[in-house]
Amino acid sequence: MKYIKYNTKKYNFREQIQKYYNVGLESFHLVEDYELRTRETDQQTIFHKTFYDSWDKDSELQRIYDEFMLKVVKPLFNNDEIVYQAKPSYRVQLVNNLGVGEFHKDSKYREDKEWVKKIKERNFYLPLTDAKDTSTIWVESEPDKGDYSPMNSEYGDLVMWDGANLTHGNKQNKTKSTRVSIDFRVMSKNNYIDTNAVSINTKIPFKIGGYYKTI
Repeated sequence: MKYIKYNTKKYNFREQIQKYYNVGLESFHLVEDYELRTRETDQQTIFHKTFYDSWDKDSELQRIYDEFMLKVVKPLFNNDEIVYQAKPSYRVQLVNNLGVGEFHKDSKYREDKEWVKKIKERNFYLPLTDAKDTSTIWVESEPDKGDYSPMNSEYGDLVMWDGANLTHGNKQNKTKSTRVSIDFRVMSKNNYIDTNAVSINTKIPFKIGGYYKTI
């Protein structure tokens, strides 16, 4: 696991996304409450719909995201050409709720298991709010070790880690604030392999021009 600090004035993800809402990100739980999220429902809130609908129209946020990949993420791969998630995943962990519905390894949701092993994909976690204790990801230190600890972080942190092979998930958020974050997956172009598999929620093919793009 690696923590990277970046310039939030230059890459102002929070400010760009805050424009979509009439309430502060940390206060989403005051707007609408939901039953405890499950794997099937953890992307089904009004907050997720607003983000994904807005992303498709927000050329400025897409520009910032692509530049971030070029200037901040690509150097972490020795400036090799990278393949990265074209649209980041959006996470909302309301007070007393979960951001993801179950503890899992990402490889669990990829139907082509051999492909996942070969591509050497890395996960990146970018909180837009404070993400600490019960309002963040809990992850084990080694595959199947089960020694979970919180990935404590804040806006301005980028965390690089191995979500494909490390079991991770959420505890119920017992803090007083909603946690909002984005995450995305990246690999070196040298590790990219074509597959017929599709993403579990959106059914987008795991291909360049589909789930992925390159820079």
